[in-house]
Amino acid sequence: MSRRRALSCLLLLALTAALGAPAARAAESKARPHERVERVERDRAKDRAVEHGRRPGEAAAERRTTESDRRFLERIDKMSAETRGKVEQLRERGDYQIVNDRPGFESQASFEYHHAKHVLEAKEYGRELSPREYLEQAQRMRDRRADGQTLIEGVRVRDGLKTRFDRATGEWACYNADGTIRTQFKPNNGEAYFHADLDPLAARR
Repeated sequence: MSRRRALSCLLLLALTAALGAPAARAAESKARPHERVERVERDRAKDRAVEHGRRPGEAAAERRTTESDRRFLERIDKMSAETRGKVEQLRERGDYQIVNDRPGFESQASFEYHHAKHVLEAKEYGRELSPREYLEQAQRMRDRRADGQTLIEGVRVRDGLKTRFDRATGEWACYNADGTIRTQFKPNNGEAYFHADLDPLAARR
C-alpha cells in the first residue's frame, strides 16, 4: 500500500469518527435523562417503603399510602416507647406483611395500628398475641357462622359496616363489604358496645 493511500485511509477513519461522535453524544444525552428518572423513582419508592415500615421492592400497591394510613402511623408514633419499640421489631422481621392473607386487614398501616393498640398497648388479650395470631383470630371470627346465640352480628348505622360480637370471648369486630377486616378488639361491656350503634332494620332487609 502506497503512503498516499495509507494517509487517505487514516483521514477517512478520523473523519468517520468525528462525524459519529455527535450522534453518539446525542444518543447518550437522550438516554441519561430517562435513566435519571428511573433512578429517582427507584430511590423514592425505596424511601417510601422504609418510611412506612415496608421492605423495598414490594409491589407498588402495598407501598401506596392513603390519608387513613398516615393517620394510623401517626397514632402508633404517639404510643408508649415500649409499644413503638415492639412495633419496629415486628416490622423489621416482616411480621406485619401477612396483612392481605385470606383477606386480612384493609391495609398494613391499619393492621399495625390495631395490633399495636389492642394487643401491645392495651393488653386486652391477656397475653401478647403475635401479628399472625391476632390476624387469624379476627379471620376465624369473621368466617364462622353467626348463630345468634354465641356469635351475633349486625350492621352499624353510621357507615353500614358489618359488626360481630362473640359472647364467649368478649371480642367485637367490624368488616368491609369485601370481608377485609377494619378492627377487632375486646371493649369494656362488649355487648352493650355492640348494640349501641346497630341498624335494627338491616337484618330484616
